[in-house]
Amino acid sequence: MEFERARTKEQKDIRVMEILKAAMKQYGEMPYDKITLASISGELNFSRVNLYKYFNTKEEIFLKIIELDIYKMTDRLNLIFKGQPSKNLKSFAVKWSNALFSQGRVLELLSRLYTGLEKNASAEKLA
Repeated sequence: MEFERARTKEQKDIRVMEILKAAMKQYGEMPYDKITLASISGELNFSRVNLYKYFNTKEEIFLKIIELDIYKMTDRLNLIFKGQPSKNLKSFAVKWSNALFSQGRVLELLSRLYTGLEKNASAEKLA
């Protein structure tokens, strides 16, 4: 991808999604601890300075990924439980665990909240 400055809100939103996709791609290919802002910006073919216009730390990128994953999981749970109400506790537990395990990345990343994410992300991004 050739870097072009994002000027409109729509272009900036597209750039944020490109950053998130690059980070998610790397998360699928390497351990979280090996991912850096440099590796993410390299994936996108633009400088870390340009990446800083959108996110200050790698943790802020992954917080945004968690946020999007939680929305996706919530939508999935709404579909499951609106369309097929659970008749008993076991049925509910099976539906809940299937929905939860289908979103493995969010579970893994949430576990990092209490380690690096909280230390390295701004209070504004954590909120």
